[in-house]
This record gives sequence, structure tokens and C-alpha cells, in this order.
Amino acid sequence: MPPDVSWDMILTIQVLEEVMQVFMKFVTWIVKCTPFAIISLIAAAVGAQTNLGEVFSQLGYLVMAVFAGLLIQIFLVYTGLYLGFVRKNPFRYFRRLIPAIMLAFSTSSSAATIPVSIDCAVSSGDVPVGVARFVIPLGATINMDGGAISLICSCVWLAYQNGIVPGVGDYILLAVAATVGSMGAVSVV
Repeated sequence: MPPDVSWDMILTIQVLEEVMQVFMKFVTWIVKCTPFAIISLIAAAVGAQTNLGEVFSQLGYLVMAVFAGLLIQIFLVYTGLYLGFVRKNPFRYFRRLIPAIMLAFSTSSSAATIPVSIDCAVSSGDVPVGVARFVIPLGATINMDGGAISLICSCVWLAYQNGIVPGVGDYILLAVAATVGSMGAVSVV
């Protein structure tokens, strides 16, 4: 095609541009309506319950299970790995990570905390700069332990709420699916 062709004058390009504009309006409309739709679905589900006290107590069990799983991950797994490999006080290291942890809680984004996490890890003196610059961005994208814990707890909770008692095979499938999903791959759940 000659270099002096004006791309905005080609009919196919014009039609595709118009179709794209229509789809963008449609997607924008869906995004703006989504909160109202979700609130309506939640209101309908809550309204259909006969015993809200029991529902909220069951939901409390879910929250406690996720919280317990996260505490076990932090205090047993992370602390145990740190003690096993570094052989230093892990709580001194965790204390130096407080700025990164606070930013992670306030932004709910592991990607947003990467620069602060690198600074905290390097300033602790336990992590070399090259290791921190390689491992922290990699870990921020594939190390989603909290998501895996909450996914498994939520699936088991929903199963029990619907009268399904998961077996050993179901738990293994959930663990594998959550592991694959937490590593950034396509989730099989």
C-alpha cells in the first residue's frame, strides 16, 4: 500500500471505528450499572432468607476461617521459612516491612507496593538488591496466598451452605485449583 494513504478515509476503518465506539458505550453503560445490579442481587438474596441471624453467623464462620488461614500462613509458614533459611529473628524483619504492609492494606494492590517492598527488603540488610529487584516483582504477580486461602474457604463454605459435604478429592481439587490460580495461571475452578 502506498505511504500516502489516509487511513481515516478507508471505509472499513471508519466502520470499525464506529463499531468500537458503540461497544465502548455499551461497556461503559454496563460498568455504571454493575453496582446497582450487585446491590439488587444481594438485597434479593438477603430478603429471601428467613433467619438472618443464622446467615450472618455462618458468614462469621467464613470470615474467621479466612482470618485463621491467613494467620497460619503468616506466623507458621512465612516465619518458619524465614527461621529455616535465614536463621534470624523473623519479627525484626517483619517490623521493617511495616511501610510496605501498610501500603498493601491501603491500596489492596501488590503491584503498587513493589517499590516500597524493594526498599524495605533492601534496608533490612537481609536481602541483596539484585535478589529483591528480581524476586519481589515476581512474587507480587504469582504469590497470591491470601487469594488462594479465601478461595478455598469460600468454596467449602458455599458447598456446606448448599448441603454438599466435600470429600478428600474435592479438597485436593480445590487446593490444586487455588494453587494454579494463585500463580497467575488460568484458574480451573
